[in-house]
Amino acid sequence: MRLNGMIRLAVDSVLGSLDAMPLQLRFVFAALANAVAAKFPDKPGAPLIAVSGFLFLRFFCPAVMGPKVFGLADAHPGRPTARGLVLIAKTLQCLANLVRFGDKEKCMSHLNPLVDEYDGPMRAFLAAAATVPSVGDGSSPTLAQAENFYAPHESALGKDALEYQAALVHKELAGVLRSLEPD
Repeated sequence: MRLNGMIRLAVDSVLGSLDAMPLQLRFVFAALANAVAAKFPDKPGAPLIAVSGFLFLRFFCPAVMGPKVFGLADAHPGRPTARGLVLIAKTLQCLANLVRFGDKEKCMSHLNPLVDEYDGPMRAFLAAAATVPSVGDGSSPTLAQAENFYAPHESALGKDALEYQAALVHKELAGVLRSLEPD
């Protein structure tokens, strides 16, 4: 039961993190979801899975499995803790992939009721992550506003700050998306 509680804590933390997600990432996820929806109109879950692939495979699961690398812990976890973190990350990834544990992970199948319980909230989280929030007047911010959001704070945040790095990733991906647009 301890593992179940830790998984719930991790999932609840992820689901509650939407307001802290950099606006630039939400622009990228919205563009990605729209592109995937256009490419695979017969697969309604594909846009959410594309977003979850970027978000969970590159941010959340690596942070869970390597908390020292992400500045979340002072030292690498010991072997028993590391094993628990791997199981938490596997469950997070299963949820993010919008699937249940199957034959490949029979030892994890006892967590399928938890996976089922969080399926709806995970889908809502991924859809919201791929939606650009409105600003004070109810309109959505422009891409240019999002690109410039962190620029004045670069010196305060420092070049190693996760927020600044996310802004740089967004800027690069936005350039790639612009280059793919028809003239």
